[in-house]
Amino acid sequence: MHTSNNSERLEKCDRIGRIPLCTDDDYDFQKVDILDEMYKKSYTIFNELRSKCQLCDVALVVENRKLSAHKVILAATIPYFRGMFTLDLMEANMKEIAIEDMNYETVDALLSFAYTGQLRISTSNVQSIMMGANFFQMLEVVQYCGTFLLTRLHPSNALSIREFCRMMCKHFSAISKDDDFKKLPLEDTVELLKNDNLYVDSEEQIFVAAMEWLRFEESRHENAEKLV
Repeated sequence: MHTSNNSERLEKCDRIGRIPLCTDDDYDFQKVDILDEMYKKSYTIFNELRSKCQLCDVALVVENRKLSAHKVILAATIPYFRGMFTLDLMEANMKEIAIEDMNYETVDALLSFAYTGQLRISTSNVQSIMMGANFFQMLEVVQYCGTFLLTRLHPSNALSIREFCRMMCKHFSAISKDDDFKKLPLEDTVELLKNDNLYVDSEEQIFVAAMEWLRFEESRHENAEKLV
């Protein structure tokens, strides 16, 4: 009986050489999942194509210099361009798109991030990167810049801090979830949470952020009245 079943199953198999390729639905199967590896390899190739200006169908013009790119990659990684290319805007069919009020280095860095997922942030470029990322609606980058500044708050960075505070208010929901937000001193936290310019869906988001800050260190519980 066992032999007969095996024979019947083998009859349902095609053969390549001596290896049966079974089509029987009862047979076990193995799912191959190499999606992450494929994405990484694909974007590496896309970036190589970009660096060689191969298969590029658009150029970003910044300070009279051009950065070649692929519309499909821009649409997949930068929300600003996804809207531009999919909502039938005039720029959707343009070969060159002018980017105003941003320096070349900033756009180049953000474009490289779109292709590689890597970005070098420093005290000298964090403000321009943050503003550029905000313009392009790259909220993850805005959050990274916010985290970077949170750990480097100092009077000597007054301009950057002022810009950071504005961005912090606009992207409060995202940045307030970062652990570095919970490391802010009491005075800065109170000033931020009481800011009338916070972009939140409801007062509950501010309350939750305050509770997370208080729970971060047990000694902070005595400051609850100052926050809520």
